Amino acid sequence: NGNYSLWCSKVRSVMQVPQGTCALANGQRGHRVRVTTQVDKYGKETSWKITRKNNSNNVLKMKMDPIIPANGEMIVEDCLPAGMYNLEVRDMDGICCRHGQGSFNLIVNGKELLKGGAFTTSIDHDFQLGFDWISCMSER
Repeated sequence: NGNYSLWCSKVRSVMQVPQGTCALANGQRGHRVRVTTQVDKYGKETSWKITRKNNSNNVLKMKMDPIIPANGEMIVEDCLPAGMYNLEVRDMDGICCRHGQGSFNLIVNGKELLKGGAFTTSIDHDFQLGFDWISCMSER
């Protein structure tokens, strides 16, 4: 329907689909993902990983490596393709506030998506990169 196409064009001109801010090895646009980790005085207890959710498989895409020294900070950054992901942060007693002011931040394309630090054992968050919700819309 011509009206639907016109309407979709108007929506696309106002709303922006995330295009990515970096180039992948295959030349396509990817999304700049940065994880900043500030650990407490037991930095060796802390770890995190980002996996891409792929049907029944989860594929490791990023991880904290190596161990961060007590009360230290580490920034890990990579360019990831569009898709569904999970960030899992592990620490026996969380990274804030019992043994220091630890925290983690997940920044995507320059915008903070998640932050935290107070948890027990582990915490995980699902997030999606580059979802084009406009193309999924249908005429009613």
